[in-house]
Amino acid sequence: MKKFVIILLLLLPIVLMVTISLVGQMLATITYIKVESVAFVDEMENDISSIKVGKGESITLKIKVLPELANNKAVTYKCLDEDVATISESGELTGIAYGYTTLLVETIDGGKKDKLTVNVTNEVVESVDIDLSEKQLYLYQSFTLTYAIYPSTAVDKKVTWTSSNSECVEVDANGVVTAKKITSEPIIITATTRDGGKIDTCEITVIEQLLAFVPQINGEIMHTSNTLELDLETFVTYDKSQIIFEDINFVISQGAKYATIQDNALIFDPSFAGQPIQIKAYVNNGNVNVETTIYVRYVSE
Repeated sequence: MKKFVIILLLLLPIVLMVTISLVGQMLATITYIKVESVAFVDEMENDISSIKVGKGESITLKIKVLPELANNKAVTYKCLDEDVATISESGELTGIAYGYTTLLVETIDGGKKDKLTVNVTNEVVESVDIDLSEKQLYLYQSFTLTYAIYPSTAVDKKVTWTSSNSECVEVDANGVVTAKKITSEPIIITATTRDGGKIDTCEITVIEQLLAFVPQINGEIMHTSNTLELDLETFVTYDKSQIIFEDINFVISQGAKYATIQDNALIFDPSFAGQPIQIKAYVNNGNVNVETTIYVRYVSE
């Protein structure tokens, strides 16, 4: 009897391991989600059947494997004529010579396939057209310029943005223009095509608002000092030809339990650090009736 018990105890771990392994395999089989389809898609994830690329240009192709929760979304690529174009393991397509070829993509799971016609072309940019020729911006205001490339079938539609005076008007790589200083003369924003160096311009003039807050981060004011007091005069700008600072009134329009206003200073309650407080500044001096708001947050160091 004792020997039987000993043998049973020795075999028990093995039986448990085998049981766990079998259960795990069964669960994996039950929960495994197979690939049903694969397709070449554009940036909006719409299916595409053809694409253009310039000679010597490289672009990264995008594919969509369905369902989204498929366990194995790995794919392989193949180009039927590598004298015309090549495709890397990561889906980077490079034009080698003018002409047409076909790309194939195939999923590792299930062997689902799609194909894409590739046209290696020399269609070049002839012109670029910014949507606006001139615009007035209030100080600290931002907006985005857009543009069109002609012909629309040109391969390389990318541009670079520059400002004739980035201290007054700044433009980023995406065409987002920000007014930083009042200007007496227009600032020239230029879009230059990467293909051919074609240009178009937009004149930006920065004017002062009657009354506005000066934001710091994401359109808000972030107070990170060890002090619990924020001087609101520091964060407001106004047209001094029509308003004097004494005309400006400050009130808390949202979050009054998080702070108070005393002598044009915002006094924070430290127990509510990080909470948004909406401050309204307004003027009603008989000649000017204007108001503006901004969110303020106290972030303890």
